[in-house]
Amino acid sequence: MKRQESFPISEELVKEFIELNKLTFAGEDIKKSEKYIYINFSMVRMQIGWITSKLTFAKGLQEKTGCEVICLTWKDNKLLSDYFASYGFKHIVLDDECSKAPFSGISAFLKTAKLVLFSKDIDALLKFRLFGVNIGKDIYEDILRTSNLSTLRTCKNKILFKKMFHIVWTLTALKKITDKYPAAYIIGDDMGYHEGAFLKMFRYFGAKIKCCNNYGYEEVYFLENGDIKKRMLIAREDYQELVKNVTDDEYEKSKTLIADRFAGRNGRNIDKGAFVGKKVLDKQEMIDLLGIDPSKKTVAIMAHTFTDAVFNYGSYYFRDYYDWLDKTLELAETITDVNWILKPHPTRSAYNESEDSIEDMFARHKKSHIFWVSDEISSESMKNVSDLVVTIGGNAGAEYACFGIPAIIVGKPWYSGFGITIEPKTYDEYKKTLEDAKNINKLNDEQIVTAYKLFYVRNTDNRSLECYKDELASLMNEKYGAMMDKMAISYFLSNDGTREYNDESLKALMSFMSGHDIRKTMYYETGYNSKL
Repeated sequence: MKRQESFPISEELVKEFIELNKLTFAGEDIKKSEKYIYINFSMVRMQIGWITSKLTFAKGLQEKTGCEVICLTWKDNKLLSDYFASYGFKHIVLDDECSKAPFSGISAFLKTAKLVLFSKDIDALLKFRLFGVNIGKDIYEDILRTSNLSTLRTCKNKILFKKMFHIVWTLTALKKITDKYPAAYIIGDDMGYHEGAFLKMFRYFGAKIKCCNNYGYEEVYFLENGDIKKRMLIAREDYQELVKNVTDDEYEKSKTLIADRFAGRNGRNIDKGAFVGKKVLDKQEMIDLLGIDPSKKTVAIMAHTFTDAVFNYGSYYFRDYYDWLDKTLELAETITDVNWILKPHPTRSAYNESEDSIEDMFARHKKSHIFWVSDEISSESMKNVSDLVVTIGGNAGAEYACFGIPAIIVGKPWYSGFGITIEPKTYDEYKKTLEDAKNINKLNDEQIVTAYKLFYVRNTDNRSLECYKDELASLMNEKYGAMMDKMAISYFLSNDGTREYNDESLKALMSFMSGHDIRKTMYYETGYNSKL
C-alpha cells in the first residue's frame, strides 16, 4: 500500500466544507490563459491556516490572470485531492510523476552518482547545478533538515545520495510537467531547503515567484548569481535607512521590548524557549555554578541549531553551523587567557540533532577554561556574565549589544554592518580576533543607542512581509498560535495535536464563510493585486 500524504482532520468536516466551498465558487469558468499557477505544498504540513492562505491567495491570482491552478504534494491523498478540487484546483502528486518519468530517474541517478563517486569534497555539492541553476546549497540544507546528520564532510554519503537523487529526479520530472502545463507562477513559502531549489527551477521554467503564508505575503528577489536573496539581507538593507528615523520615544520603548524579550513575552513561539521557564542567574551565581575564573574576561559562544537553514546568513568561511562551532571550540582550546562558555541552542531537540551532537562536540574540546551551560539556564544569564559574544548571526549578537556586549559574527544577519559588531572577513581574521578576545572592549554609548534602535526596528517593522490583518487572517492565526503555545517544540517533532487544530480551524473557517465573501479577504485580494 502506498504511503499517503498526511492530512489529519475529520473526514466528515472536510466533506461539509467541500460542499460549502463548491457553492462559493460555483459556476466559475474563468480559465483564459494557457499557463498555470502552481502551489507548492511539499514544504508545509496540511494545516488549515497554512493551506487556506495559499489556496485563497491562488484564487485571487487566478481571477486576475485566468490561469488554472495546480497543487503539488509529495504523496497522494484522496481527501486532500477533493479538498483542492472544491476550489477548482488540480492535484499533482510528485512521487507519482517521478514514477512516470523513468528516464528522468536514470538521468538523476547518473548525475548523483557522478558527484558522489568522483567529488573530492563537499564543495562539489554546494556548487551543483541542474539545467544551469545552482541548487547545491538547497540540497545541502534539505539533507541536514530531514536526516539525523548535523553536518556533511564528504559527498561519499548514503543519505546524501538518496536525498539528492530524489530531489534531482523530482525537479527533472517537474520539467516534463511544466512542458505539459506551462508555469506562469509558483506560490511557495520557504526560501531554503528543497523548496528553495523548487523556486529557482520554476524561475528557470519561466514562472514568477509568489511567496505567502498565513501571516502575510512577500516579494521574492534574486541575486545576480541566481540565488534567492535572503530575508536577512533584505532586512539589513531596509534597516540602514529606518534606524536613522527612530525617535527618542521609540528608543525608550525599545528598552521595554528587550525586557519583554528576556521574559519570553515576544518573538516566535519557538524562540521563547530560550527564556520561558528557565533560571535567571546573576554574574556571581554563574561564576559559582560553572567555576569560572573571575579574573578573566568571559566569552559566550551561542550555538545555532546545526540543521536549521544553514545558509540563512549568506555565505561564510565555514561549511555550516556545525563546522563553525567545531573549529571555534578548537581555537578556544588554545586561547586560555579568557573563559569560554558554550550555550547550546535551546530548541535544538526540535531539529534532529541526534548524531554528531553538540554534547559530543563539547566532550571532545572540553578544557578547564571551557564551560557548558545547561538548558535549564536562561539565555539572559549569559548576558549577565559575558564580556563578548561569538555567533554566526544569532539574535544574541543584537540583544546583548543593547547592554554594551560586543559580538564577533561571521555571517550577515539583520544587525550586521551597523558598527556594533566585529565582522572578520576571513578565517585568519576570525582566528586573530578570537586570540585577541581579552582586549576587546565594551561598546560605547553611541553603539549601545544604535543597538537599541536596531532592536526597535527589528521588532516593529514588517516591510518584507505584507501582513494579513483582517478578520479571517486573525481567526486563522489565533487558532495557529494556540496550537503552537500548546505544542511548542513537539510541533516540530510530530503531527500530534494537528487533528484537533485542523478540526477547530476548519469549523472556524466554515463559520466565517457562512457570513462573509471569501473574495473580500486579504488572502484573496493580495493574490489578486500582487505584481504580475
